[in-house]
Amino acid sequence: IVYEILLNGDNGEDDNNSAIPRIKNVHLKVEYPSMYPDEAPLLSLHQRSSSPPDTFDCSQQQIDTVLTSCLDQIQTIANLEVGMPCIMTCIQTGQDFLSDESILASFFTKEEEG
Repeated sequence: IVYEILLNGDNGEDDNNSAIPRIKNVHLKVEYPSMYPDEAPLLSLHQRSSSPPDTFDCSQQQIDTVLTSCLDQIQTIANLEVGMPCIMTCIQTGQDFLSDESILASFFTKEEEG
């Protein structure tokens, strides 16, 4: 069984009040191995839209770094929960990561104007 879940989308909310970019349209791809839940699912993240996050200036490399770190967190949870169904916990972990300003701030730094 293989499917994708949207972790965060463009919910129409105005994020312009935030100093941190939001990466939208991130999908978690889940592939169940034959031994699931006794074996961790195969997981991957990708951004469906190539549009930049909000109006902030950031590189694709920064976005890729955020997604890699997010996937690392999700994969850690999946590995810790081997033997138990874990997809809902993985989804929540990804959503929390992508919405946490303190985490995202470590990836996106604004150059000081001078």
